[in-house]
Amino acid sequence: MSPVELIQSGKQLCSVLYIGDFEQIQMYKAMYGGEITFKGYPTESRKGNVLDVGSGIAMSSKCVDKEGAWQFMRLQLTEDYQSKNMYWNYPTNKAVFNQRLEEAMRQEYYVDENGERKPVSRGSWGWDGLTVEIYALTQEEADMIMELINSTERTADYDDNIMQIIIDEAAGFFAGQKSARDTAAVIQSRVNIYVNEQI
Repeated sequence: MSPVELIQSGKQLCSVLYIGDFEQIQMYKAMYGGEITFKGYPTESRKGNVLDVGSGIAMSSKCVDKEGAWQFMRLQLTEDYQSKNMYWNYPTNKAVFNQRLEEAMRQEYYVDENGERKPVSRGSWGWDGLTVEIYALTQEEADMIMELINSTERTADYDDNIMQIIIDEAAGFFAGQKSARDTAAVIQSRVNIYVNEQI
């Protein structure tokens, strides 16, 4: 069964969801048959939501032309650049973010053949056989998204080299040759060395 079928049949109660725009929340609400709650991964602080940057900009401490690199990075963060060049995911520039949020909440209407005023769909989202018509974001949905963003304190990224370290060292644990504590300590040590070499 697909994740959507499992969720809609009540056999699956939660899933990892990615929210990168102002429309996906309506698809997820439809998938779960109503209201949803963002819980995040289990953590001591109970704030387990994670920001997955996906891509980003950074300057190495070894950069030869720091001023030139900063000028390039700064350009990417300006309101002008992001309003003209960011079409996917949430903009990082606050003014552009607020403008896109306002646009997402603006509902347009048409008058049908019976003279009734009807909301205009913004299109549809689909996933594993589920198709959902998307309309303007409600205030409640906007508040959910803002609460999710404002409560997120952690970031995540995927690194093939770190994953390989984990796979290599975990093999000893799964073979019964090392304890979980020893395995974790070796992984942490190797990852620290690797990360420090990248700076």
